[in-house]
Amino acid sequence: MRDNLIFSGISEQANENTELVLQEFISEELDIDEEVRFERVHRLGPPQDDYDGDTTPRPRAIVAKFSSYKQRELIRRSGPKLKGKHFGINEQYPKEIVNTRKMLLPAYRDAKKKKEKVRFVADKLYVNDRRVYPEDVQTPMEDMPTDEDDREGPTPGSRENVDDRRYSRYDYRTGAQRTTYRGNGRGRGRGRGRGRRPWRR
Repeated sequence: MRDNLIFSGISEQANENTELVLQEFISEELDIDEEVRFERVHRLGPPQDDYDGDTTPRPRAIVAKFSSYKQRELIRRSGPKLKGKHFGINEQYPKEIVNTRKMLLPAYRDAKKKKEKVRFVADKLYVNDRRVYPEDVQTPMEDMPTDEDDREGPTPGSRENVDDRRYSRYDYRTGAQRTTYRGNGRGRGRGRGRGRRPWRR
């Protein structure tokens, strides 16, 4: 995935040549006239069932694997040219990184609202040059990754786990953190509940 980029918001039509569509987008929207070479280009997900030959309301994203990492970086760094438009350019990450980014999204959005200096580097979030970890964030259940195909037992957002969740409040300005724990320790031995200090004799 190192050579991949995902493009969103590009109009989709039935029976299109997706590589040609992307080439035109790069030329017209990013002002890059050099020939860009791809290994492969395709839309993400199955096609819509309501195609009638016209542009669909919500086009599928395009994933492109570049032949040249240098060209890939040239296009990625041209992303700011799309500011204020409905297009987007993002890197493609493995599932584990995507899940970590989802858990950090509440902190990212909160920092953006406060006009803080914020940036993502793969699965690492920095606010005012201070790294924020997933355990520092109180993540709404609807934003938690499910991973139902790979996980045995209840998912993070299920009722079985609600009483044992850890909550953190993080002040991005001062770096102060207050952590609270909820849980009755059902099914756990003494000193082994989440958020408790190890028991010592």
